[in-house]
Amino acid sequence: MDLKTPNESRLTRFSVSERVVHWLVALSFLYTALTGLALWSPRLYWLASVFGGGTTVRGWHPWGGLLFVLVFASMFRNWRSQMSLDRDDRHWLRKAHHYAVHDYAALPEAGRAELSCGGPMSCPGCYANLPCWCIRSRP
Repeated sequence: MDLKTPNESRLTRFSVSERVVHWLVALSFLYTALTGLALWSPRLYWLASVFGGGTTVRGWHPWGGLLFVLVFASMFRNWRSQMSLDRDDRHWLRKAHHYAVHDYAALPEAGRAELSCGGPMSCPGCYANLPCWCIRSRP
């Protein structure tokens, strides 16, 4: 069953260049972190063999770090305009105390269950396994 209509417009969340930059940041970070651990600790030196051996890791680790810094700076430059506070952000910040103390009258409907549970990242499995466990009753 196809739920899309022929004339349906699509919303592009991220462009191809944003996705490429994001994955370059992630992969260069992982490479630099894992090779750095291999160089830092004798117990983790086995990681060096995964990346081509000690000499290879010692030579390529700084270049991986440089790549990480450059693509992270590119990502930050692309997102800089979206990270500035606007009027809506300042309004939300003024009401942040009401959100933190569970003032449900001031809280938008969509955030009520999430806030009462502490947010989705505080207990990742509770929404999938026990959804009614973490929803607080409303006054």
